[in-house]
Amino acid sequence: GSFSVTVDKNETDEQRSASITIKANEATATVNIIQGKMYVMDFTESDYVLPCTGDTIKVTLATNTDYEYSIQEGISWIKPITKTKATQTFTHYFYVEPNNEYESRQTSISFINKDNRETKTITVSQLQLNAIIPADSVYRIEAKKQNFEFEVSSNVEYQISVSENWIKYTQTQTKALLNKNIAFEIEENNSFEERTAIVTLKSDDVTQNVKIVQRPWAHRINVAVVHCEDEFVSPYFNGRDMTGTVDWG
Repeated sequence: GSFSVTVDKNETDEQRSASITIKANEATATVNIIQGKMYVMDFTESDYVLPCTGDTIKVTLATNTDYEYSIQEGISWIKPITKTKATQTFTHYFYVEPNNEYESRQTSISFINKDNRETKTITVSQLQLNAIIPADSVYRIEAKKQNFEFEVSSNVEYQISVSENWIKYTQTQTKALLNKNIAFEIEENNSFEERTAIVTLKSDDVTQNVKIVQRPWAHRINVAVVHCEDEFVSPYFNGRDMTGTVDWG
């Protein structure tokens, strides 16, 4: 056989349930009845994380009531595009502008039930523009052995490598959105030619190269010698702590 029951309208904002137990002699059966809440607003996704380059997000809301939405006050980098309706599922598109700043940002979009003012909120987070910014791209240093450092501004972790073995990185890299000095040990340049090394600062999507130019130990020196009667082309000398005399012949 069959039977029917009447279920009152659920005018609350909570789902509710009840059970009906049927007994016949030694047999027992239970029927569970679950009734949804009066007003439904559910998102298929409530948190969005976007790259700094900007993108369009699709917000899908299942509801059985009229609603409105608002973007957090003072936020201009998210803009609504269109709204489409399919049965009881509503889809909204929002364009998120590129983030050209060196810090991540976050905002919210609120959907408000017009009947009971219940609010559901989605969160939109956008990553920062990754940056590694050395204070300068070229440094010229003396020939002597020395400790040398230069400033780097960064908001990402990065690896440091050098192209030559006469320059050695001496610090442990840290993660921070700040200005920090990175230090190197420079060996003496014993040659008479300047030399160059490239320091590479690299993260996943950003690479910066800094050129270090070390002067030679000694420059070529021209000495002008004037005879008491005639002027002649001077010799040239290379070397350390040189002394000597000029033979006049």
